[in-house]
Amino acid sequence: MDAYVSIDFFAEYSLKTELERFFRKFDISLNFPDKPKMGTEVYIQVPIRINGTEGIGTLSYLISHLKQEYQITCGESFSCKFHHLDFEKSPFFKLSSTGNSPKAFLEHKKDGIEWKTICSSCGLQEKVQTSPLVMDTSKVGRVENNRVRIERSDT
Repeated sequence: MDAYVSIDFFAEYSLKTELERFFRKFDISLNFPDKPKMGTEVYIQVPIRINGTEGIGTLSYLISHLKQEYQITCGESFSCKFHHLDFEKSPFFKLSSTGNSPKAFLEHKKDGIEWKTICSSCGLQEKVQTSPLVMDTSKVGRVENNRVRIERSDT
């Protein structure tokens, strides 16, 4: 499995050479878009493999340097690419993310959850998980939304 964090940001086109040089120091190729017909800003996405030579420390440095040196604010998104052998070795995967419905691929949506009353005066309740959640990975396929993407690779 390969894990990626994509940092995306808007930058002035005039910073093209500087930004390409900066990312090249980390062996990250920057696909800078063509010069815009209107305006001066371009949208850039930089996928960074966090389980490869770059790690979380590198990612953190890149983001803080872009903010301090160029006043660029970055957004991040996380994605994983699974090899078909990853699926064959393990029938279940743990998936933790933000932005997804926690019930997206659950077989039994009401099983294993109980409501516990915390305050009898106001009726405040919390959900308590009473059994493990099960996800059928054969139904997941490719999931995309604004925060998580899972891909199955047959190579």
